[in-house]
Amino acid sequence: MDLAADTVEQALERARREDVRLVVVEALRVQVLIAMRREQVDLATYSLVKGLTLARAMPYTYGEARLLHLDGLLQLQLAKPEAARERQEKVIFSRLGARMDNQRADLALGAL
Repeated sequence: MDLAADTVEQALERARREDVRLVVVEALRVQVLIAMRREQVDLATYSLVKGLTLARAMPYTYGEARLLHLDGLLQLQLAKPEAARERQEKVIFSRLGARMDNQRADLALGAL
């Protein structure tokens, strides 16, 4: 996990320096995954907010959907099933044609 966290930090620094916003969004998504695994709720929440804000501004709908899905999983981890359901219902993979992502989101929603 430490190596992954360091690698993501390096990717974020470089992507921000080179203004590659798509990579920033994806690196923030990975940072959320790592923070969730480490149970670092503050970092996960911060990275989600930053990633969603950037994805919406671009717009990068697929990245936004992936982050919303993670937000739902984070809410589940925090034992907030209603908030998790709300986040998962906002996920829009089906409109994007992302079948595998849509199936995963549907499974997560069904588990709620």
